Amino acid sequence: MGWRRKEDWYAERIATDPDFRDFIQRIDREYDKFTVDEKFRADVLASGSLRLLLDGMIAYTEGNMSESDWLTLEPLLKRVARKPNFNSVWTNIKNNYPEDIRTKFDNMKDGGAEQIKLVGH
Repeated sequence: MGWRRKEDWYAERIATDPDFRDFIQRIDREYDKFTVDEKFRADVLASGSLRLLLDGMIAYTEGNMSESDWLTLEPLLKRVARKPNFNSVWTNIKNNYPEDIRTKFDNMKDGGAEQIKLVGH
């Protein structure tokens, strides 16, 4: 699963690279004050991760992911849905996703409690 590898990569970088850790923390605190270069850097980091996470959501809704994997993925989706760089990317890619995925991710972004169900359940 690509999203697990990406999450592991993030965790390792945050733990071992103080400059990267500082930048990630600044995204949440200062994104609106970033230069164009800094926003681009933050958005590129979010872009690959968001696509992988959304692909996981699609897999789950189509019945191609286990419940236990979903229980790991869902909190990640909820967390990134509230991050400014992920929202910037989402604005640019959301129309590439099916309506149900757009609605579900937007609900996560807005703090909605809609449950995501497997196909046929």
